[in-house]
Amino acid sequence: MHFSEELRQELKETRVAQKLTLAQVAETTKIKEDYLRAIEEGDEQALPSPFYTRAFAKKYAALLGLHPAELFDQEAFDPYLLTDLSTAHRDEDGVVRAGVNQTATFKSRFQGWIVKIWALIIVLVLILLAWFLITRMNAGSNNSSSQQSSQSLEYSSTAVSQSSSAKKASFQLNEGQVNQGQKTTTFNTTGSQNQVHHFVVKGQDGGSTVKITDATGKELFNAWVNKDEEKSVDLPANVANISIALSQVSHASMTVNNSHLDLKNLPTNPAATNWTVMMNFNK
Repeated sequence: MHFSEELRQELKETRVAQKLTLAQVAETTKIKEDYLRAIEEGDEQALPSPFYTRAFAKKYAALLGLHPAELFDQEAFDPYLLTDLSTAHRDEDGVVRAGVNQTATFKSRFQGWIVKIWALIIVLVLILLAWFLITRMNAGSNNSSSQQSSQSLEYSSTAVSQSSSAKKASFQLNEGQVNQGQKTTTFNTTGSQNQVHHFVVKGQDGGSTVKITDATGKELFNAWVNKDEEKSVDLPANVANISIALSQVSHASMTVNNSHLDLKNLPTNPAATNWTVMMNFNK
């Protein structure tokens, strides 16, 4: 039994003397009427836990003007809970909740925050780990692309260099043969007839007229080149012979495929003026 018969009888008699019904007490105290009836009748099966039963009985006694401290001086209460039942209410399921303020101690609140803090730390660590992995993957991808680009550039440079070397190797310019009587210098080349030849002339001193024709007399280039002026022309492939007529041979410097046309043994007394350079492009 939660309460002695004397205590239960005192509660009931006081209520009847004050002409209060159980329904009125339930409405005022917010305690379920069935619980109030079970307290008066000692029906333990219809009552909640001993703690809530004692709390309901004290609320009931206080309403009747009795002294709960004297009636329940032998009752022990949980030191972590306050026994203010002013917020007692009936829930949607029909069960009356005492409305006891369950004020957690500082220790329990602190323990609850510890769990939340650790959860937040774990989430942050996972985010940082994901960011680190993604950054490393992107860096690796960029490095790989850079390496591939570098390799491609190196390969391209090598290919261009090899191609240039092949051109230079295929174009061989022999030493010019001078014929002072005909005022000509003849250059023979090998391995170059099937390629385009890049001709460059640069004016010196007073400048000179430069005229280039092929074996058929077709004009390929004709221009005056001033001092320090540079002009160029690409001579077509599959041309076997060309002639370069100069009005002032000493006033022009010429190259073919970056090979200098070295005009040696020119007349000096009197100095040569009009001069023709013959080039034979052999297979």
